[in-house]
Amino acid sequence: MLTYKLITTIEALEPYRSTWSRILEREHNNNPFIEYEWVSTWWTTLGTHDNVEIYVVEYQGVAVAFFPLVHTVRFGKVHHFGFLGQGFATYMEVVAEKDWLERSIVFMLKELSKKYKRYLMVLHGLLESKNTSQELEKFAIEYQMPHSIFRTVTPYIDFQSITLDNFLQKHRKKFKSLKRRENKLKLLGHVAFQEANYHHLQDMFTLFTRRWQKKIDKSGFTEKQTRLFYERLAKVSNKAFRVEVDSLQFEGRWIAFTIDLCCRERN
Repeated sequence: MLTYKLITTIEALEPYRSTWSRILEREHNNNPFIEYEWVSTWWTTLGTHDNVEIYVVEYQGVAVAFFPLVHTVRFGKVHHFGFLGQGFATYMEVVAEKDWLERSIVFMLKELSKKYKRYLMVLHGLLESKNTSQELEKFAIEYQMPHSIFRTVTPYIDFQSITLDNFLQKHRKKFKSLKRRENKLKLLGHVAFQEANYHHLQDMFTLFTRRWQKKIDKSGFTEKQTRLFYERLAKVSNKAFRVEVDSLQFEGRWIAFTIDLCCRERN
């Protein structure tokens, strides 16, 4: 028989850290936004004022699924549920082993239906390559619940199936002008591309601020809490999750950077 626990503080979630991570390890997860390190860091920096509710589904006292949600009340007592991390997490998911996913979704939605007379679930970031969206749609159809599906096509280059050299050769016309600029820059001085550790993140934020000095920046990337979020993330490094910041420098000065969230074999 399935039961659930409602977690509303990071302290209450911490004992589930190893279980959460083991589930993702067994499922070979490559989505960095549902790793425990990302979720806990977001919650303690950017999500401190959000009404975070993580539903832990258990079977015989063992956690088999986690629903990482934010709960608000809108439109006159309509309970609204969405994934946590909105605006920062590109993708989100229910954390569950494949064998428990369908049963956990059906159980949890039935429990929410019992608890709330009117509720709305808006789950942005679900990948169609995973089973969660299909299971949710199947539940909605079976129980005649009104639902809508909006799809976004996200470009993705899989460098495990194509080498970088082959990719550049295939798109050589697009990169031709970039190559000319690169050669011109090298003639003017020393150009270096190197990985930066979290001690040098100040250079990244300084460059970003300088880039948007005369424009309206709505990203909030350099705001205090956002900076703290990325600084804390950058200190995390294990076999499942790490942040990689690479800088392009001209004569020792940052002129460009990339920041990547790496999860297992996916960079």
